[in-house]
Amino acid sequence: MSFNADESYTDIFDDDNSFMKQPPLPDYCQDEVQGIECISACFMKRYHACPMFYRGSLHNACQEAFKSTTIEENRPVLVYIHHDQSTYRHVFCFNILCSETLIDYLLNNYIVWPWDVTYESNRYKLKQIWKKLFPTKPLENHSLEQYPLLIGIMQQSSSEYKCKPLLICDRLTHTQKTVTRMTLLQELEVFNKECHGQEEPLVNQKAISRATSTQGLETFIKECHGQEEPLVNQKAISRATSTQGLETFIKEYYDHKEHLSLDCGARRSRFCVLL
Repeated sequence: MSFNADESYTDIFDDDNSFMKQPPLPDYCQDEVQGIECISACFMKRYHACPMFYRGSLHNACQEAFKSTTIEENRPVLVYIHHDQSTYRHVFCFNILCSETLIDYLLNNYIVWPWDVTYESNRYKLKQIWKKLFPTKPLENHSLEQYPLLIGIMQQSSSEYKCKPLLICDRLTHTQKTVTRMTLLQELEVFNKECHGQEEPLVNQKAISRATSTQGLETFIKECHGQEEPLVNQKAISRATSTQGLETFIKEYYDHKEHLSLDCGARRSRFCVLL
């Protein structure tokens, strides 16, 4: 089945059985947005539910995920790579990916971007997409038995991203545990926390670069002074000796005056300075 831009995606799967027979993504699909709409339509008919897939390019998904200067508002990107000839595809989608538990979690914690590589043309398209995002780390080749794949993407710098495989077929790559709803949730939560830990210095850099106005600088200076004030007071208190302390110092000064080579006038001068 090839892709026809004039067809609606629901029309492609009009036949009750066609959505099971045909891959989710038509052959030679060159448009990322239209391709994801097709995958979503197929999954809804096959599994009656699916995660909220990001309707846009993978590059735009990453920009959307990490645009905020507030860490809590940022979400890592989860790439789902499907192969319709994999023996594990329906089990994974029915029982795990399209379950209510995963859908709810992903909606609040991830931006999910899917692609189907059943046709070689679409596998090649994904490699092109990947190369633009990760010029120095091309997408690895996987055998049919290794699908489905889940890959997490986090931000490494203001303009670079870092990817990490999370699932290969039915195995979680970090723990090597068999994937279930619970073990996948745990794996996704670990990656989410890792992503936020990596983002903290980047978010701080963004905040500093955006604080360029006079008002922003004045606020920053006031905050610094407000933070320093208690420290300065502590130093002043520790150095401000009592009257008894001064009297003790003076007594020790004169008790040891025979050891000083300075004349009396110099002693008085230094004593005045101390007071």
